[in-house]
Amino acid sequence: MRKRSLFVMSLGLLMMVFSPFYGSATHLNYWWLGGGAFVLLIGIYDAVMGYRLAAKGKEHSQKHGD
Repeated sequence: MRKRSLFVMSLGLLMMVFSPFYGSATHLNYWWLGGGAFVLLIGIYDAVMGYRLAAKGKEHSQKHGD
């Protein structure tokens, strides 16, 4: 897994965890919660695409003897 996708996922989780602190005393700030979920999904997408690219490269190198 690439470090970039882990970093992006950690930012999204931090946004989601700290969303109650940016709202009122008893409510969440849903913009921070939704934004954190969106950033988390971007990190997950980046990680999955990295895995697929690595698997395709490994398959290519085995096929052609690189």
